[in-house]
Amino acid sequence: MLSLRICSTRSLVVVMLSGWREQGVQVVDLKTRKVTQKLLQDGAFYGAAFSPDGHRLCVSGGNTDMLFIYAWKDGVASLENKFELSKAKTVDGTGTSHPAGLAFSPNGSARMTTLPFASMKPHLSPTSTLASGPTS
Repeated sequence: MLSLRICSTRSLVVVMLSGWREQGVQVVDLKTRKVTQKLLQDGAFYGAAFSPDGHRLCVSGGNTDMLFIYAWKDGVASLENKFELSKAKTVDGTGTSHPAGLAFSPNGSARMTTLPFASMKPHLSPTSTLASGPTS
């Protein structure tokens, strides 16, 4: 299942490949329909969200139990930080939480992540951890 997020300028779309053909995220120019950037990322899955100010892109790490935070500037994403949501692993070494739905609060003060396989309760955290939290 592919999922898409349109950037605030509406000129680019971020596509989570969700394991289709390869693991990662692609940035596509909507006018030319060309891929402008490829981000290889383990576990890139359904969830992605832009911060309200448009300066960050948060992407799910799916079965790696990671959240990846990209700085977003002039239509280009660069890895800024990543967070491990759970250290628990299954017998085959994959994660147990599988972050999927991602969203920011309207004022950007919190990030919400749903963890459908670990719990139906959303995980809320302040966005200050996005810029200052530990990189795994």
